[in-house]
This record gives sequence, structure tokens and C-alpha cells, in this order.
Amino acid sequence: MWDRLSQENRLAVDDARESNVVFKRPYEEVTADFYKCLAYAYEPSRLFARYDRHSRVTLPNRRLRVYSEVTGKQIWRGLRMLAAILWKLGVFADYRRDFSTFAWPRPKAGKIEKVITAGMMEKHLIAYARKACVGEMNSSHYSLRVREPRVAGLSLSSSCSSSREIAPGEKTSRNPWTLSANS
Repeated sequence: MWDRLSQENRLAVDDARESNVVFKRPYEEVTADFYKCLAYAYEPSRLFARYDRHSRVTLPNRRLRVYSEVTGKQIWRGLRMLAAILWKLGVFADYRRDFSTFAWPRPKAGKIEKVITAGMMEKHLIAYARKACVGEMNSSHYSLRVREPRVAGLSLSSSCSSSREIAPGEKTSRNPWTLSANS
């Protein structure tokens, strides 16, 4: 792909851009569509539904891992992680209903590890998508773009769209648990 884009002179060397690709469509249009896709894909109910299907369909077909003997220290660490996840996602997160729907049946089935794994992954993916959508961080990890603290004109809510606009220079919460239209 790199060679093809290079031959077509479609590689940009501009640190102010999210991508080094010169798109055939207008740059602003492509990035706006990307953020819409990001908000849609990482919307909490969709994310938990995908992980639910993944844990029911894909994970049972994996090769079993051989675990070493479980120590008391590992059990204590797992319980602390589970308590933190249940407290933060099950009580304080604005998507606690989606998390609870996903997590509730798993401990009864002896799948506590799935709650811990999914809880940690989902929390980080949701926080990433929200911050990227409002301009608090780059949408890609390889981008050299230096971010300003806030992008004016983007909306701030759990799904990256709201009727409330962010004013230039306005301060908002950097805590992903409280990221909402009322921040």
C-alpha cells in the first residue's frame, strides 16, 4: 500500500494531519466520517454486544491455556480488580446498564475472568473513542500530530454527538467516567 500511495503522490508529510494519506475525497470529509464510525463502533451497548458474542462464539473454540498453580496473591489481585471494575463501571459509569447486562450472568457461570477482561478493555476503548471524538487525543497512535487541549465546534457527550457545542478554550473533564454533555 505504501508503494502504491507513494507512486500516486498520495503521501503527506504534515504533522498537523491525523493521517499521512492524501485521500481522494476531501480530508475534512474523511476525518468527519471516521469520527462518526468511531463513535458508532465504540458506543457502549454495541461494544458490549460484540464482546458478548465474541465470548460466546470465538473464545470457546480457542486452545486451552495451561495455567500455573494459582496463588493467594493472584486471587487477591483478581478480587481487587473485579471490585474496582464493578464499582467504576457498575456504579459510576454512564454506561452502567450496558455493563451490568453484560456482566451479571457471567459470575454465576464461573466466568469472572471474562468480566474483568471485558471491563478493562471496554473502559479503555470507550474512553479512547470519546476523547478522540472530542479532540482530546489523536485518533491513531502512530500520528505525529501534537494535540491542542480542545477542538472548538465539536460536541461532547457519550456518543460524540450532542446539541451542546464546546466553545474555544472551554475546559472539560478529562475523567472518562464523567464525560458527558453536562461536563
